[in-house]
Amino acid sequence: MIYTINLLDTTECGPESEFEGFMQKVFLQQGSIDGACGPYSIFMGLLSLGLISYDKITSRTVKGNERLGKLLNKLNNEYYSLFKNGTYLKDLEEIITETFGKVINVKTLDEKNNDVLNFTIEHLKENHPTIIGVNFDEGGHWMLAVGYETNENDEVVRILALDSSGENPIVSTWNSIIDAKTTKRGKYKYKWWTKSTNVEYEQAIAMWKK
Repeated sequence: MIYTINLLDTTECGPESEFEGFMQKVFLQQGSIDGACGPYSIFMGLLSLGLISYDKITSRTVKGNERLGKLLNKLNNEYYSLFKNGTYLKDLEEIITETFGKVINVKTLDEKNNDVLNFTIEHLKENHPTIIGVNFDEGGHWMLAVGYETNENDEVVRILALDSSGENPIVSTWNSIIDAKTTKRGKYKYKWWTKSTNVEYEQAIAMWKK
């Protein structure tokens, strides 16, 4: 059985959420040479929660005194161009709380594997989009977990995520699948189907409206 947060609908344009009474796109595609997967995951989380406008985040007319404008200014002023060094858990928490802290709750987890999975599943059940980190041989990556799949015993076997480095999904609200059951010994125990590699889960951050 597949479960996804009820904030998202599957449409012919990809996943959509409600913003001020209208449906809008949620997926944002990351550039192929940048390391901005963390900020992209934040934006998709905010879009899922209906807290920002897709039209504004994809335009150049955001006012600096708006929450979104403050967030964009923070990214532009405090991080290297193209985010070549990526972002860390404390960065993501600070980015969100300093700009959207009045309207959003944030909970972070600085653990690995089973702890991350349990945390993520718990928050997905509450319809909280959750940013998850994965590590692999070539580096690390952030994605926005939006659902999970269970087997006949009601055990969670896969995490379903929106990955900004992937393609816009038009038949589902996710474009990336990672096993929630170990498939390999060693450090990287979980199969990341979409990238045909194995990963470990490390750190997560859940977001929901106040």
